[in-house]
Amino acid sequence: HTGNNTFRVVGRKIQDHQVVINCAIPKGLKYNQATQTFHQWRDARQVYGLNFGSKEDANVFASAMMHALEVLNSQETGPTLPRQNSQLPVQVQNGP
Repeated sequence: HTGNNTFRVVGRKIQDHQVVINCAIPKGLKYNQATQTFHQWRDARQVYGLNFGSKEDANVFASAMMHALEVLNSQETGPTLPRQNSQLPVQVQNGP
């Protein structure tokens, strides 16, 4: 949610649009571009990973993730509003 500066990753299969990843992006999230087409991140409970069909798709996702982390990490700490999560403004098709 760009107004609240909260972000979420929602990944869907190309064929049937089944949701395969649905997770919030918290401040301080650890993000790793393990290879050019496989990226992973972790929150306090779980490790997530996405395999991309092309380097271009992976780069678009990485740019969106880095932007979200920059926004979150630039926020001052202190009282927070109730969080309402939303998707990143980039949609990447992940296959097979």
